[in-house]
Amino acid sequence: MAEKDERPVEFGNLICRFGEQYVLLDLFSHVIWPAFTNGSVRTYDRTSFIFQNVRLHKIEQSNGDTPLLALSGRLIKDTTLERDQVYKDGKLQEDHSSLQSSPSSIFTLILNNHRLIFLKETRFAPSMSEFRGTFQYLVKKRRSEYIDELYEAAQAIRDENDGLTVTKKELNAAYPVPTIKLVPMTSKQSFSEFVNQYEQLRKISIRIVDSNHEMDMSGFFKKMRSSKTDLGSTSTVLTHSNPKGLDKKETINQLDQQVAEANVEIKLQGYDSDGDKLNGNNQDFQVKSTLEKPSRDVVRTGTRMVSLFVGFLEKGIISLPKASIDVSKKIKALIEKHNP
Repeated sequence: MAEKDERPVEFGNLICRFGEQYVLLDLFSHVIWPAFTNGSVRTYDRTSFIFQNVRLHKIEQSNGDTPLLALSGRLIKDTTLERDQVYKDGKLQEDHSSLQSSPSSIFTLILNNHRLIFLKETRFAPSMSEFRGTFQYLVKKRRSEYIDELYEAAQAIRDENDGLTVTKKELNAAYPVPTIKLVPMTSKQSFSEFVNQYEQLRKISIRIVDSNHEMDMSGFFKKMRSSKTDLGSTSTVLTHSNPKGLDKKETINQLDQQVAEANVEIKLQGYDSDGDKLNGNNQDFQVKSTLEKPSRDVVRTGTRMVSLFVGFLEKGIISLPKASIDVSKKIKALIEKHNP
């Protein structure tokens, strides 16, 4: 690690939807919170991913707006490292050995806007992608348990309702299997800098990502998203291509705001000034930072991570789309219920 004991920090937009009706906040108490806190583990082969010490905490805003409600915790990657041979005395020698290794990352999910802040505590720490995979597995598992609970509760009172009850099929339709995406956050500056690396930008592909009930600032993308929903499309991609090259300046003008809000996935293809192929996506123009001397306490570090995020917002480095009007009501209700 760096001499100043700095840890890398990344940012993303966590999109979790249960069909068209429900998003993460709607099922937070019944599905999301238990998925993080009921001790479930995602395991494959000899590796386990564990959410540990997950806490809800409230952060007051200086402008008097609804407090930020943050979910902070640690993701542990518990695995066994094995070796079969070592290089010693100028030659390879057979040497079978194993060692337990449990690197970790601290995460903070701001529930007001679904933005994820991710800090790698150690070398070989779990990644944001591994966070998404673990979150997806545990949320799907908890959603199935929740449907079982609703069904059993309905069966318990069926005699009071003249034998009428709900079916598992109806419950599965009401609470569909969630779709979960994690889109890296970028800045207008980093996107612009990446685009300007192209000598010839030949192709742009823009995939519309379902949002967390946020509203697109661009009327064009708002219409595209509406059309996607109306058609029942599971994947909508807009592609621009020209073998002679696309206009880089106009690419930046049209797309930098959408990329900064992390509600679209973009792929770029073309050639750099040396004539080499240059491909890019949200990961390549992702906003990254560092946090100096983070505490082992997840709430303290989570609060500092939120301050870092808010500072980037105030400086215009990153952007947020306008939230739907009922988000504040949902956040206030969760604060009242969970009393963080």
